[in-house]
Amino acid sequence: GAFRDLRLIQPAVAAIDDAYPEIADFICDRVLPLYGKAILPALRSTFDMKGRAGHPRRLRLMHQLDPVGARPLVKQALEEGSKEVKVAAIECLGQERDDISYLLEQASAKAQEVRQAAYRALSSYDDDSVIAVLQKAFDGKDLSLAADSFRRSSSAKLLAYMHSRIKAEVAELRGTKEKAEVSTKVGRLIQMLECLHGRDDATSESLLLKLFADRAALAKIK
Repeated sequence: GAFRDLRLIQPAVAAIDDAYPEIADFICDRVLPLYGKAILPALRSTFDMKGRAGHPRRLRLMHQLDPVGARPLVKQALEEGSKEVKVAAIECLGQERDDISYLLEQASAKAQEVRQAAYRALSSYDDDSVIAVLQKAFDGKDLSLAADSFRRSSSAKLLAYMHSRIKAEVAELRGTKEKAEVSTKVGRLIQMLECLHGRDDATSESLLLKLFADRAALAKIK
């Protein structure tokens, strides 16, 4: 509660540009939201569309405090922003169905940061076209990149697919003899299981408990 002091608003807003990113992130995530929409003019007046560091934070915070009011600025940032600001703008999408086609396009971008932001925004949709893209990511090289999206998604269809792929990976691992292939499969299985981190649904719990009960046999796989 130390920052519930009107005299600290201006220093707190300035701290969004702190040289230590951990401090700037803390201020942006935990402190500035306390002041609500009152700080929007200060954020907007110091926002640089072509900037880095604190400017993506400003855009995310403006969208958090006023999603509707910030949407035109988010749209502009998608076209004119620096790479860092554009990534922040992509992360601000996901509330409107009109965003889906753009996000699906960005999910195949060359830049990893852009793909990751697109996956994160797509996690809020339960749409067949979106689920197909996320399933492809789960099966491909973007598994770790999209892990946060898999954890956040509320799609029952995607969750069922993840469970089926994890079970298949375990079955394949048991029958694999080649050492190099075993190592690769173990690493991938761990990445898959990390995608269930934080879930509290009964089916995920059942799957994890079943694997845990078989830990002695799994531990023997080198």
